[in-house]
Amino acid sequence: MEKQTVVIEYYVNTQYWLDAYYAKYGVLDHDFAQKLNDSTPDNMRHFTMSFNNEKLVILNKDKNEINTFYYKDFFCIKKN
Repeated sequence: MEKQTVVIEYYVNTQYWLDAYYAKYGVLDHDFAQKLNDSTPDNMRHFTMSFNNEKLVILNKDKNEINTFYYKDFFCIKKN
């Protein structure tokens, strides 16, 4: 099987969450908005995720920290 990789880069922007909340409820409390924004630290906002046939690699670009998750570990089936 040919190994293919998909890369997604994203930045956590709480404005999208606030817009969605406002669209659903028609109101937006300033204190709520501030708490939501403050709940995501600045060093947990910019990520790159890479998927291929065997693993998921998440790079936190703010902290230069890499986490690797192998699908075989997530989806292992244990026999009794």
